[in-house]
Amino acid sequence: MNKKTGFKLLSLLLVLSLLFSMPFAASANTGDEIVPDGSITRVNVTIYGDSKTSRGFSWATKKNSGSDVMLYAIDAEGNPISEVKYYSGKSNSFMGYIYHKVVAADLEPGTMYAYRVGDKAAGKWSDLGTFKTDDGDDKFSFITIADVQASSEKNFQFASKVLEAGYRTLPEAEFFMSAGDFVNDCTNEEWEWLFKSFKNIFMNTTAVPIAGNHDGNLKWHWFENQFNLKKGAGCDGITGVYYSFDYGNAHITVLNSNDMYPMSEQQVNWLQNDINKSDAKWKILVMHRPFYSAGKNVNKPDTMIMRDRLLPIVEKLNIDLIIAGHDHMYYRSKSVKNGKVVPTETITEVYKGVETVFEVNPAGVTHILPNTAGTKRYSVNQKAVSPILDIAAVASQPGLSMFSTFEIDGDRLVYKAYTVDVDNGGTVELYDQYAILKTVPGSAVEGWEDLDTNPSNNLFKNIANFFKHFTQVIFSYLKMLASR
Repeated sequence: MNKKTGFKLLSLLLVLSLLFSMPFAASANTGDEIVPDGSITRVNVTIYGDSKTSRGFSWATKKNSGSDVMLYAIDAEGNPISEVKYYSGKSNSFMGYIYHKVVAADLEPGTMYAYRVGDKAAGKWSDLGTFKTDDGDDKFSFITIADVQASSEKNFQFASKVLEAGYRTLPEAEFFMSAGDFVNDCTNEEWEWLFKSFKNIFMNTTAVPIAGNHDGNLKWHWFENQFNLKKGAGCDGITGVYYSFDYGNAHITVLNSNDMYPMSEQQVNWLQNDINKSDAKWKILVMHRPFYSAGKNVNKPDTMIMRDRLLPIVEKLNIDLIIAGHDHMYYRSKSVKNGKVVPTETITEVYKGVETVFEVNPAGVTHILPNTAGTKRYSVNQKAVSPILDIAAVASQPGLSMFSTFEIDGDRLVYKAYTVDVDNGGTVELYDQYAILKTVPGSAVEGWEDLDTNPSNNLFKNIANFFKHFTQVIFSYLKMLASR
């Protein structure tokens, strides 16, 4: 090889090395030239296992097609900074739709990604969506809503504006959770309206969905098909899904409170295994039916069964907050244990420029109902069973839809509830706030031996629990009626 040829080859290698060392630029590989296929609907992203490295994807089509996800890392301006990766999953047919589920399990922590879902072989893809993985530090925030429970496209659009107001208020929120009842009658039409109205949010953040009684109770696998969730041990997903995940320094456990009459032994056992093995500082339980509220359902048998069956167990698990829905009103308890307020020391600090009262290491649990994000609002039940009204810090119906924000910053948790006047420009006003300073470290139970979560092994216990607690509720109900 002569000197001239060698120089040309060296120059070529230098150019190639520079190209491959540069950030990955927008190209055909990123799907910029793709025309989105409108037949791909109900797209959403959920945490699936490790919040730092994994996400679940779910969507629906009317016809059989591939189940693929393309994604790549992006910078703050949305520019690609990594090569495109492809992931494949599986699909199943349910109630006239094909549901597709894919898991991406090798993601980078604290990274923003752009993605499309669809059929790689056919070149059919969705609109472009984004999400960010957990960076694993002890500072993060999220938004909570509950009970959209709409039955018209107009009312779904109304509720979407409430969540949009939440993101305007807390744009750095890393995920949102909904405490059940996404829909009212659990029909394909309603699910389509939901995902159409909330499309921008579902496709550009991570969702933490909780099954409500209107989301598939006794309607077989409706909720499970809409979202891709890593089910807890023993969960069959018939009426909902229970699962858990760590995010930052918090452990978040999601119950399926539709698994009732009473709540199945395998779910109760899974719950205890799940919480007791966590050493996270903050432990948060999320469910649909509340233990405590002042709404119309508080005295109903299903709520009473759950309160009798599960609350004594939950209060032994060192849970800080319980978030629920179902009753379409606003409720925040004081720090409570065994049905009584636990006196708690407070300090006042200036936090983010605002004077804030923190409860210091409360020994009880605070119960929160964020009120409905939809249009169905229930009034306060003044005949709520004791001690529900006695232990309330706030029990009210402001007559407006609401969302709540949670900010965790190391030892501090700051909770705020807001009203949204959708019909008057979406005005947002602070309605309630609560804060905790927790200086004690989180801890797991040493030597915990897992309880049995096999449904077959728990069959007879489930039957016995049903009759036991049903009888207890009947007597309690009759006693309450006699005392009026």
